[in-house]
Amino acid sequence: MGCLHDCYNGRCWARIQARRQKRRCFYCYHFYPHMHEDKLRNVPKTGVVFVVSMGDMWGHWVPRTVITKVLEALKPYWEKPDLIFFFETKNPVRYVDFVDLIPPNSILSTTIESDIDHKVSMAPPPKERYLAMVSPELEEFAKHVSVEPIMKFNLGTLYKWIREINPKMVSVGYDNYNAKLPEPPVGETMRLIEKLKRITVVEVKKDRRGLLK
Repeated sequence: MGCLHDCYNGRCWARIQARRQKRRCFYCYHFYPHMHEDKLRNVPKTGVVFVVSMGDMWGHWVPRTVITKVLEALKPYWEKPDLIFFFETKNPVRYVDFVDLIPPNSILSTTIESDIDHKVSMAPPPKERYLAMVSPELEEFAKHVSVEPIMKFNLGTLYKWIREINPKMVSVGYDNYNAKLPEPPVGETMRLIEKLKRITVVEVKKDRRGLLK
């Protein structure tokens, strides 16, 4: 739980949701990185498990020992036909560091909101995320790309990056939390969506204005 990327002018959806935890956990409420080890004993037997959905367990600040502990806890569930582990990060280069410990029944995801570095985050810039996701070491894993919250982009470059990542699915959506980001016109977003539909499954997220349907 928790993250230090400080994305989108403090309007990260997970940070906002964490404010509901005031009575449960001081560290959750303040979105400070920490670990609830008891959760590692409650791995579901079926379905899609979003591992650390409210933080970035692959962030540069996370000790190697912590990531190893989480992945070791998943070893008994490797190759279960009815179980998929979903990981998401804005620092996907660390996937490569742990490739031998990541369950083969995993989906590796990253956020690439644009091909342009709009400097609205302390996370690695989008190009670094793209380069990490096309690493040969990750070739055998299923992948996902989140283009959310989408920001102004160059259609040719962003489409090329995603095509080379070769994701099973791409999610596209606008900012729903009033972070005042440099958003592209809806027409440009729809052109990107139509191109992506030729190469993968596209999940179009509902946005606050009802522009994407």
